[in-house]
Amino acid sequence: MANVPIKKIKDPATGTHSLFEDLENLFAQIRERAYSFFQQRGESGAGEMDDWLRAEREFLWTPPADLIDGGDEFRIRLAAPGFEANEIEVTALSGAIIVRAESKQEREKQEGKCLVSEFSSRKLYRRFDLPVAIDPEKMTAKLEQGVLRIAASKAEPVQAKTISVTSGG
Repeated sequence: MANVPIKKIKDPATGTHSLFEDLENLFAQIRERAYSFFQQRGESGAGEMDDWLRAEREFLWTPPADLIDGGDEFRIRLAAPGFEANEIEVTALSGAIIVRAESKQEREKQEGKCLVSEFSSRKLYRRFDLPVAIDPEKMTAKLEQGVLRIAASKAEPVQAKTISVTSGG
C-alpha cells in the first residue's frame, strides 16, 4: 500500500492557481479538438455535445468511484489501475476533494511491425464536492492494487458565540 501525497489548501483564493491554470489549458485542448470534430461533420448544427464529449474522452479518463459518508468522515474509493502513487495528486479543499493523475506510457522499441498498440498517456480528473466541510489536515490517501482510498475527517462544526450588547449611556 503506497501513500499518496495530499496538497492541503486552507484558503482556496490563494492555493488553487496552478490547478485552475492546468484545467484551463486542458479545456482549451478539449475545445480545439471538439471544434475539429465539428468541422469534420461539415459544421452542421446538430451534434455539438457529442463533439465535446468525444473530445473530452480523448483527453480525460473519469474512473468509477464511491463517495461514502461514514458519519465522522468521508471515504472515497476510486479506480486508478495503471497509475503509480507518485503520478496521483490529491488536493484537499474545505468543501471538495480533487484527484488528478497523469500516466505517460513510453513506447518500447521492438523489432517487427506493431499491429495493435493500446498503450498511451492518460489523464484522470475527478472532483468530489462535499455536503459539509472537511479538515484538510486530517486526511489520508493510499493506493492499493489500483484503487485509491481517501479518508477525510469532517471539520468540527463552528460554534455560535453569543455577545452581550450594552448601551453607551
